[in-house]
Amino acid sequence: KNAVPSKSSAIRPAGKSAGRRVAVDLGRGKEVALMLPSLEEDPEEADLESLTPEELVGKWGHLTGAGDIVWPAGLGMSRMLAHCPSFVAGKRILELGSGLGAVGLVAAAAGAEAVVLSDYDAEVLQFARMGAEE
Repeated sequence: KNAVPSKSSAIRPAGKSAGRRVAVDLGRGKEVALMLPSLEEDPEEADLESLTPEELVGKWGHLTGAGDIVWPAGLGMSRMLAHCPSFVAGKRILELGSGLGAVGLVAAAAGAEAVVLSDYDAEVLQFARMGAEE
């Protein structure tokens, strides 16, 4: 069973637009759709490479969080849960530092009884909530 949310919710973190939905391939025809922040000004890679560290923090400091990307470990765990749902089926799951919620959304789709996502960054957690509400 694929874990693909449908339409976007109206929750908008401060300073960020409603976001964009991105499908993350979990292999063998499975995927999870995540809501990613859409910043008003997405930096171009060439712009980022030409800046000194001080200029980078000054101009793009809002991108320094760790929760608004899907880390390789989270992707690996998501793939494992998508293909081995017995690890979470019927269980209660607490994801600490969930960021965008990839692992928790896959756990829910894999049959977890309940999933709680938590993160220090409230804005990023709102994107996880958007993905879960779809």
